[in-house]
Amino acid sequence: MARAKQETLPGVPKGIPELEKIGLEYAEARDRRMEILKEEVNLKAKAMESMQKHGLLDYKVEGIHMQIVAGEAKLKVTVEKDADGDGGAE
Repeated sequence: MARAKQETLPGVPKGIPELEKIGLEYAEARDRRMEILKEEVNLKAKAMESMQKHGLLDYKVEGIHMQIVAGEAKLKVTVEKDADGDGGAE
């Protein structure tokens, strides 16, 4: 979400444009990361719910390994890389 640039008030020293630019870029990156984190948390909950529905603590198929850590509400997910260096999903 882009923020409107404030005008400098008379008598107030101007800021450092380089730092202002970096600060805005940082805030935008942080905001994007927080949105991705929300999506990750939702997908984790859906995966754990589905695994529990099917009575699974461990699931492995075609290079995807999902495991509910015993005694914790934690899910470990690993995707094996294929020879091309991608996840193999098409």
